[in-house]
Amino acid sequence: MERYDIVVIGGGPAGLMAAGSAAGKGCSVLLLEKMDRCGRKLSITGKGRCNLTNTKEWSEFSSHIYPQPDFFRPAFWNFSNQALIQFLGSIGVETVVERGDRVFPACQDARSVTEALVQWVKSQGVNIYNEAHVHHFEAQADMSNVHNEVRTDTSDVHIEAQADVSEVKDGCDEKRIHSIHYARNGKICKVVAGAVILATGGCSYPATGSTGEGYALAESTGHTLTPRFPSLTALMPQKYDVRLYGVSLNNVRLMLTVNGKTVLEEFGEVAFSDLGIEGPLGLRLSRNAVAAMRQGAKVSVVLNLKPALSYTQLAGRLQRECVAFENELLKHFLKRYLPYNLIISFISATSLAPSIKISLLSDNNKLELIKQLQYWVFPIEQYGGFERAVVTAGGVSLKEVQKKDLRSKMNRNLFFAGEVLDLDGDTGGYNLQIAFSTGVLAGTKAAETILKRSVV
Repeated sequence: MERYDIVVIGGGPAGLMAAGSAAGKGCSVLLLEKMDRCGRKLSITGKGRCNLTNTKEWSEFSSHIYPQPDFFRPAFWNFSNQALIQFLGSIGVETVVERGDRVFPACQDARSVTEALVQWVKSQGVNIYNEAHVHHFEAQADMSNVHNEVRTDTSDVHIEAQADVSEVKDGCDEKRIHSIHYARNGKICKVVAGAVILATGGCSYPATGSTGEGYALAESTGHTLTPRFPSLTALMPQKYDVRLYGVSLNNVRLMLTVNGKTVLEEFGEVAFSDLGIEGPLGLRLSRNAVAAMRQGAKVSVVLNLKPALSYTQLAGRLQRECVAFENELLKHFLKRYLPYNLIISFISATSLAPSIKISLLSDNNKLELIKQLQYWVFPIEQYGGFERAVVTAGGVSLKEVQKKDLRSKMNRNLFFAGEVLDLDGDTGGYNLQIAFSTGVLAGTKAAETILKRSVV
């Protein structure tokens, strides 16, 4: 039977950082990854370019973290965005800062980041077992208690937890992780560990292995889960005009309205895809939009195509140009205001015809154009599911995890890192920073727990 100080479950960015950090402290570490290789989701993030983090200071960075930025604070300051950039440079990943303070690998290849992290983890002495499947946890309140068991459908490893009533500390019920059973190469194996770090990810992009199995494992130890839903995902408008597919707009403003009230505004780039409204702006609005829709609210996205102009300025410009180009057709006239591939969809959302002459526009017609340019309303009827969502919102309740060390309040030998927690961020590098920072903190604190125990 194998014995390790720490077992990390999940080989994404959080799990890799947790494993390498724990091993770097002098602990023996085993990383169990159910897929054929680590970091599959990391290798496709940022459209294959890998938006590693964002260089904003904490005061602004924290405004992009949900639902409790303060919970993330200890992890961030333990391993900040600047610390991450320095670390990546030390393992051969040079970085560049692009628009919006977003950080990417200089080579623009996410796979190079994954490869460098895996090599670093191995250099720290971590053993990595790929295709090792987690099945269920067994937890006992004391040596004689009946265990609780939760099973998932697709894996074959379980963790047993036994009590050690002599070490009840930090207000936690002591449930010592005793053994982990995993299936690998068709065999059921067993490893004894002093601590476990659960870094199994969320439900987004399930083809990469993020299928939510870690939530059931957490529940089996007594943890409760907040509702999970797709975040950073597409928003599908009612009666969506397929002619919008492929249109991308820069320097526009996007507003989210819930039950008729504007709750969020963002400026930047929006894109229209087969799933609806996406791009940085659409994704940033999606978390609030999805949450509101799940509560039964009416949600709309409002597009301002000319945010740099006031209503009065836009009206004056339109009036002048209607006089100057009165013999043009509307579909040609609007080339002064819109990209060519947007014009027909734009006109279709009004009461006007593409071939009407400008000279025939009434004052009400002109007012309609002005309103459409600055307040184009898209009522939203649905949103993209986990298969296309960038991240999962919700997860292991933060009320049951200590923010100072990411230790379970139910089981002081269980730690959490990454997307399995009810912790997520906006697009722009924030979610990967969450993964990296929580991974380092969980790995470091788990190692300190083991090392302290060994000298007592």
